Order: sequence, then structure tokens, then C-alpha cells
Amino acid sequence: MMSDSYVDRILALEVIEHETGTVPSPLPDRAAIIVFGHQLEPDGSMRPRLLQRLAVAHTLAAAHPEAPIVLTGGPLGTPRSEAEAMAGGLAEEGISADRLHLEPLAEDTVGNALLSVPILARLGVRHAQLVSSTYHVRRGLILLEAVARRAGLAIVFDHLAARDPALQTPRIGINAAEHELILSDLARARSLPLAAIDARASA
Repeated sequence: MMSDSYVDRILALEVIEHETGTVPSPLPDRAAIIVFGHQLEPDGSMRPRLLQRLAVAHTLAAAHPEAPIVLTGGPLGTPRSEAEAMAGGLAEEGISADRLHLEPLAEDTVGNALLSVPILARLGVRHAQLVSSTYHVRRGLILLEAVARRAGLAIVFDHLAARDPALQTPRIGINAAEHELILSDLARARSLPLAAIDARASA
């Protein structure tokens, strides 16, 4: 039976939000940055929430030029995937394409975790810093850690959140609806075959 101690720990986590103009804390050796996408506009352009995440990702990328960057998110009926949109945005800001590792299939947060953890494994990272919105960080961390544990990977997950002024999500505590969504997503992440996950991720 998989221990849920890490779930309780992350649920109680105080989310760290990036403060504009500040330099992020150093990352350890063999670290990567992972950015969770958000639904695009019908024409494939990025919505404000994704632009907020991308601004934090760019700050991290600039502060840690040695760290690879995993971008995860599918197309969901748009002309390009969320991963491709983010890659384009980072390239425009001068981030080398050699650092970008795209996961362009995920349709939701469960898919983000399931399909990006194998990329982290192939990169040989031991630490991954998640970039997402404040409301989304705990769910992302729990799912990433669940998938990594199932795969026997010793990856330490951390985060740096993008503040969303439209939501004003508290940094401590979650509401009942988000708690239920996390548990539902966790059950799905634990039930999908890892072999199928690996096959999709390497396609």
C-alpha cells in the first residue's frame, strides 16, 4: 500500500509565489524546471494565466542557464499544443531551444504528470522545480510525486508559483472542492499502467 504521508505534507504546504524583480533561489545539481500548461485561446495564443506561468519559468531559466526545461500540455482543439506555445514564448525571450523538452500530448493535470515524469527520468534529473499557478501547485506536486514513486524514481519536487491576480488563491490551505479534485486525480494517476505511460511519452 502506497504511503500517503507525502500527500498530507503537500496539502499542508505553504505555496511559494515568485515576486517580480527578485532572483529565484539556487537550484541543486541535476535539477530541471517543469512548466505545466494551461488551455490556449482557440487561435492558439496564450491566455493570461499561461503567460504568468511562462514569466516565472523565464525568470528561473535565466537564473539557472544549465537547467533543462520540460514543457507539458497538449493542443485541446487548438492549432498548436500548450507545450509548443510555451516553447515559442521562451525562445522569443532568448532561451535556447536545446534546453527545451516538449511533452505535447497531455490533456489535463494527470496527463502532465504521467507524460512528463518519463522525460525527467531520461534527463537524469534528481530535482525538479514545478512552475504553475498558486491554485494548481499542490495538485501538480502530488501527482508528479505519485508517478515518480510508482516508477521507482528518486526525484525531489519543489515549486515556484505564478500569482494569478484574478483568483487571489491563499498560499496556505485548500478548499473542499480542490481537495476532492486532488484525490480524484491521484486515483487516476495511480491506476494507469506505467508501461503505457512510457510508450506514449517516447512516441
